[in-house]
Amino acid sequence: MLEFTLYTKISPSKSPQSTFPKYIYKLTTFSEIPSLLGNNKNLVDMLGMIIEVAEPTWVHLSAQPNPTIKRDVILKDTNDLQLKVTLWGRRATQFDIRGVYDPSNPKLVIALFVGGLIRSYQGSRFQMYYYHHAHCP
Repeated sequence: MLEFTLYTKISPSKSPQSTFPKYIYKLTTFSEIPSLLGNNKNLVDMLGMIIEVAEPTWVHLSAQPNPTIKRDVILKDTNDLQLKVTLWGRRATQFDIRGVYDPSNPKLVIALFVGGLIRSYQGSRFQMYYYHHAHCP
């Protein structure tokens, strides 16, 4: 823990250590998801094993005049809980899993999704909607 007082001085480092983390994630457990439904203030970071990747499909949303494309990715955690991650628009088409995940020959593929919102969509109560942050890989 860091403690700052009125005497604390902070100055930028001219040469930061190479071991200092470039990105920091706050991983959310799958069991925490129900309590985050509809919370638009906190973005969620999730880590899980990919067990299914659906092909992109076009859907009509009531709030939008034109159809949009989406792709569902099913993740599983170490407690065997599953979570559907829905990628929308450009993220759905750019998500390329070829060469990494083959449903006919499944192998362990771990994925980190950063900056998601928990929403409900067409009867699925808890889905993570992924909105890519430009500065995260």
